[in-house]
Amino acid sequence: MFRKILIIAVLLIVLLLAGAFVWLNAEVVDLELAFVKVTVPVWQVFLIAFITGWVVGLLFSAIYILRLINERRRLRKAAMTAEAEVSALRTRPIQDAH
Repeated sequence: MFRKILIIAVLLIVLLLAGAFVWLNAEVVDLELAFVKVTVPVWQVFLIAFITGWVVGLLFSAIYILRLINERRRLRKAAMTAEAEVSALRTRPIQDAH
């Protein structure tokens, strides 16, 4: 119960802060993007920059995680090969050096 109340309180605070941010950044700016000139509020520019950064961060995180998964697969295969070699060596009879 306490956890739900805490989550709702945090969400309300974030929502209020976002509303204050939008209200304080209502000015309009001109953006020149290659062949297009766009007039948008400052808060939309910040929102687009935030979302773009978030998506790029997710993309790089996904690439890193995929590399880790690939490395884990390779290491498991090497460990299985080493375990098979150890098992084969354990079953071999001991040979005398004489």
